[in-house]
Parts: sequence; structure tokens; C-alpha cells
Amino acid sequence: MSPWIDDISNAKTPLRFVLQVSKPYRILAVSVLSMVAIAAALDSIFPLIYKAIVDSIAALSLGGTFSDVVFWALVFIGVMIAQLAAWRIINYLAAFWIGGARLTGRYALTTYLLRHSHTYFENRFAGSTANKISNAADGAKNIIQDIVFSAGPFVVGMMVSLFVAFSAGPMTGGIFLIWLAIAIPVNYSFSKKKTEYSIRAQASETILRGAAVD
Repeated sequence: MSPWIDDISNAKTPLRFVLQVSKPYRILAVSVLSMVAIAAALDSIFPLIYKAIVDSIAALSLGGTFSDVVFWALVFIGVMIAQLAAWRIINYLAAFWIGGARLTGRYALTTYLLRHSHTYFENRFAGSTANKISNAADGAKNIIQDIVFSAGPFVVGMMVSLFVAFSAGPMTGGIFLIWLAIAIPVNYSFSKKKTEYSIRAQASETILRGAAVD
């Protein structure tokens, strides 16, 4: 599919903008997110493997076999190699997705901007207008990076950890749920406040750069 898209007018929010500029790379994006889910799940099961290794070592004095220790040690090595390989693939594929989304975003926004009237450009700083395109393209890059390397692993890790906690016992799972019920709203409120400051900072920077360029 061609990386060029012309209609960006419906992308009114940051997330919709990211989805729009990622359309030419949807297969790549799905591949990256699938690998993120696998890598994050592998990372979350390490505590279970540690427990199995310790239990197998402790069982040696109770009649356990050394082959159990070797087995879980090999499982640990295999999971570690698989996790590292998954993240290497993620970094490689995500670079194409991020670079392509930035390219598509810049082209689409520039094309959309050039359709405006001459009066539109007379009443605005050319430098600030161009800076908004750069901010939007860079913002798409940052959102994709956050999804791939922060939000995605966090969500998958929490789901796997919740399963592990309830597997250990209802009380452990309940404590984990209480922690999530406190941590998620607190982090969400901090994220909203950070977003407000980021928007104000970008608006001020746009005005400053526009005035300096013009």
C-alpha cells in the first residue's frame, strides 16, 4: 500500500491521527503489537520460573531428582532467549512503523494545509504553521513509542500478573486488585495533568518558533 494519504481532516484527536497515519502500515503495526504481547507475557512469567527452580532445588533433600532442576534451568534460559529475541524484532519492526507514520503524517498535513486559501496564510505566521506539522508528526512518533514500549507491556504485564496473583490464592489476587484500583486512577490523573502542561508548552513553543522564523 502507498504511504501517501490525502484525507487527514477527520483525525481530530491525537489517537485518531495516529490511527490514520498508521493505516498504510497496519500489517506492520499488528505484527509489532502482537510481538509486544508475547514479549511482555514472557517477561511476566519469570517469577513463576524462579519459583519452580527454587522448589526443585529444595525438593532434592526430599527425594526430588536433579533432572527437575536442569529442566527448569533450561526453561529459564529458553524463555530469556525468546524474550530478548522478541524485543529485538519489536525494535526492528517498530522503527519502520514509526518512521513511516511520521512520513505519512507530514505529507498528509502538508497536503491538507496547502488546500487553504491565500488569506489563511496571510493571517498566520508561516513558521508557526510549519512547526505545527512537525509537532504533530513527532507527536505521532511519541504516541506509538509509548504504546509499544510502555502502555502495551504494562497492560499485558498487569493481566498476566493478575492471573498469577489469583493462581497463588484469592487473598493475593484481591490485594493485587486493590492495588490496581488505587494505582490506575492515580496514574491517570497524573497523565491528564501532564497532557495539559504538554499542550501549553507546545503552544508556547509554536508561537516562539513562528515569530523567530518569520
